[in-house]
Amino acid sequence: MFAQILNQQLENMSIYIPHVFPNFTSEYIGGVFEKLNIGIIDHVDLVSKVDKQGKPYNAAYIHFKYWCSGPAAENMYYRIKDTSKEARIVHDEPWFWILLENTAKKYNPAARRPRIEIADLEEARDPFFDLEEYDEEEWMEEAIQREEEQEEIDTAIQLQEEEAEMEAINQFFQGEAAELEIQNELFLETENMLLHKKIAELNAHIVELNKNTIGAILASELNGLVK
Repeated sequence: MFAQILNQQLENMSIYIPHVFPNFTSEYIGGVFEKLNIGIIDHVDLVSKVDKQGKPYNAAYIHFKYWCSGPAAENMYYRIKDTSKEARIVHDEPWFWILLENTAKKYNPAARRPRIEIADLEEARDPFFDLEEYDEEEWMEEAIQREEEQEEIDTAIQLQEEEAEMEAINQFFQGEAAELEIQNELFLETENMLLHKKIAELNAHIVELNKNTIGAILASELNGLVK
């Protein structure tokens, strides 16, 4: 049924993402939709914009060669078509993009040249975007908050990794110190054993010398008596 509905569209529905951070490339954006089995991407158009605080961002237009037939694509298709609900796609947990149907006319080649648009809700409203479904300032505040939260999470993870690394290093050196102490004890024990053995040999030699000396003295005295 879903495939039939899509086939009835003479041109596949394209998607409009109103806000994408400028570090995301068209290849990355298209790859997200393909990895999630939404569809095969023909191309992604990025339009450079600047928010009211002067920070750059992009609006993205995703054009499909065709949509995939399956529950993921079907759910997204109907969610985007249902303007009473907000359609989102999570591209990197917890980060997501808001998805809208692109109702703009097709670009002609001349219209695809890079340009910068100043996005001001009061002065320059985007004709391709329904403001009743989207509050740019609120979305930006949420995006900034999510970015700050993600930075805090990344910092906490980095600190944990550093602490774990330091703990591993400490355990390594403690193990090395313990092994060295054991080796020293074994060395001293061996030295003591060798020393005791040497002393025993010397004592035996002294006893032998004493026996020989006493024997010689007795023999001499005996000879004197005989004479």
